[in-house]
Amino acid sequence: MAERRVGWSFLDDVRNPFSVDGSWWLFKRIFQDRRLKKQFVQCEEPIQWRQEAMEKFEQHLVNVQEGLLFVCHFTGGPPSRAPEILSVRHRNTANGGLRNIGVENGLMFFAPRTHKNWMQRGKEKIVHHYLPQEVGELLIYYLWLVLPFWERIQISVDEDTKFSPFMWGEPMIPTNNKNHPDEESFIDSTPEPTQPIEPDFVESSKFTEPINQVYTKAGPWHN
Repeated sequence: MAERRVGWSFLDDVRNPFSVDGSWWLFKRIFQDRRLKKQFVQCEEPIQWRQEAMEKFEQHLVNVQEGLLFVCHFTGGPPSRAPEILSVRHRNTANGGLRNIGVENGLMFFAPRTHKNWMQRGKEKIVHHYLPQEVGELLIYYLWLVLPFWERIQISVDEDTKFSPFMWGEPMIPTNNKNHPDEESFIDSTPEPTQPIEPDFVESSKFTEPINQVYTKAGPWHN
């Protein structure tokens, strides 16, 4: 967690070598595989995607994100509260929001801020939640191959697309970095615990409702 460079994630660490460049692998594969190209690509110059195919992919992506939220929440030790699990970032942001997901000794972990502890004692407490290997592998594949592909798709459609540093949360706003004009900065809207957090933030339905919807859908009682 020592690296504070904006936009940096554990995937950028030289100690985590990967067999392929995840930022382009899936994107290139679609153009190299005739079947996938026919399924997703309508025109190459300029690139135009088949709307129906991309809408289906986006829905599958949402289902994957919901599934990851469910398994990470319940297999990574005691379940976090809704504001905590939704505060998990996979890359650093410009306003001091550091990533809180990474790899240690071969295991994926996330370390959300415990807002309840701040409310009670005025001290920030970071709790590491280590994931089973099977869940950690799914999370790595998502961040390594799937998410970069979807971001490339969005950029190819709209260069002003706003991305999010959060695994499951509010979008961020890309801005120009005044200190490094050639580097894109990311500003997120999640409150940082530099001041006491109001109780309504902790219990807000803004956080609990999405969690309840995901768990109702994932539960065995859902039809």
